Amino acid sequence: MAHSIGGTDGGYGAYLYHNPALSANCFEISHFTAYKTRGSCVTTFVNTADHRAHDITCIDAELGMALNTAAAERDDVEITLWDSHFYGSSRSMDCPPGGDCHCVKKTGFINF
Repeated sequence: MAHSIGGTDGGYGAYLYHNPALSANCFEISHFTAYKTRGSCVTTFVNTADHRAHDITCIDAELGMALNTAAAERDDVEITLWDSHFYGSSRSMDCPPGGDCHCVKKTGFINF
């Protein structure tokens, strides 16, 4: 779980890379939640033909979720997302006194 991630580091909830020594054919992430991230709630860069994500919850993430297939050009890529929830565009009810809780436009899902 990641909460209130911001600043100059990109503000990602999770930034995941694939370990090709484990499997070159499939990559799967699951059961992760991120609240109020300046970047995406989850970003992946995986050179695999089968990329899966499930049971992910993103709340007030400025850039949503980004499931990417790394730098390799492929014609055989399948990205599957299921049982996941994205919430945004709500007032921040737990802003600390004097905190920067300005509202920004939010995106549910991005891909490169």
